[in-house]
Amino acid sequence: MRSLLFAFIGFLFCSHLALGNTPTQTFRLDGFTAFQGHFNPIPVLNAHEVYYSANFQSRVFLRFNLPEGKTLSPEGEFLPLIDEDYLVYLRDKTGTRYAVIFSNVDPASRVRIKNQIESKFKQAPPLIESVSNWLIPNSSAESSTSSCALNGTLIPNHIAGSVKALSEQEETQALFKVLSGCTSGFFQGLWDASGGMVTGIAKGAYGLVTDPIGSWRSMKSGFEHAYEFIRHFQTSMKRLGAAFLKMPLQAKAELLCSFITSIGAGIALTIFTAGAGAGELAAQLSSFINRISKLSEFLSYFSKLGDLKAVLGERFLSVFAKGGITAERLETIETFTHEGIPELAKQAALCGI
Repeated sequence: MRSLLFAFIGFLFCSHLALGNTPTQTFRLDGFTAFQGHFNPIPVLNAHEVYYSANFQSRVFLRFNLPEGKTLSPEGEFLPLIDEDYLVYLRDKTGTRYAVIFSNVDPASRVRIKNQIESKFKQAPPLIESVSNWLIPNSSAESSTSSCALNGTLIPNHIAGSVKALSEQEETQALFKVLSGCTSGFFQGLWDASGGMVTGIAKGAYGLVTDPIGSWRSMKSGFEHAYEFIRHFQTSMKRLGAAFLKMPLQAKAELLCSFITSIGAGIALTIFTAGAGAGELAAQLSSFINRISKLSEFLSYFSKLGDLKAVLGERFLSVFAKGGITAERLETIETFTHEGIPELAKQAALCGI
């Protein structure tokens, strides 16, 4: 079955995909943060990389290995899409087409960034993952929390490990970066389960050539839904009170990632397609926030001792996020903490899970 799939992939893409190995390149744009930081594909956004400014208002999308299409679209020109958004088609050193989309980027910066990107890929084409990595699922991805390893690759270095009060904008940036790391791993499994993995990727690649405005609407809304979800998560956390406002960013990031991992790829897809207020996602997040509220003193206390995953263990975070700890035990854990015996609280939390 797998051999047939690879054969079909080869037939479908051989005319225009220059496949690389595991990505080793990184590419930086001054004044922008990369959603993933390397050229891993982001299937839900139909892009290989997305960059955003500190206030999230300006964005740059990169999509490589575009087909030629029946008509040759203008290259090197800023083609208007919608609002203040523009697309430009370029070619890398191998002659393969790619697209850069600018959303709410001022004219001078568009030219500067376009020249920077073009110069880079005229010297060497982008080294990206093989298309098979988009399509062949990671069987353990949905159950694994290894993608939640929180380090400098997920949280910007100037923020990682900081316990000082952060501005809301800095915290939003950091949590948005964590969202990337938590979701990128297990969507491959979803693509396989959906049955639309090959056609979805093919449609996405051709869409930027045959229907750039329609394709861009989808890409743009996906990013905005993801941003909306992070803001919704922050708002929900604020409602938990002063203890959580003082909680280190690292702890908030670990809670966010444990939640995303616990809901599975199917519901997590809603983050990019329907927004934070959509049905099952909203219900799951509300339930998770309610469970956090029941452990407000416990989580706040242990978050000050170090990473929650290191102090309490990855297993605890996973079981807690999935609602696997009874209300009675949650109450016991919190009571021990409130009474000033946190070690008993910790034992109650970890016993038998």
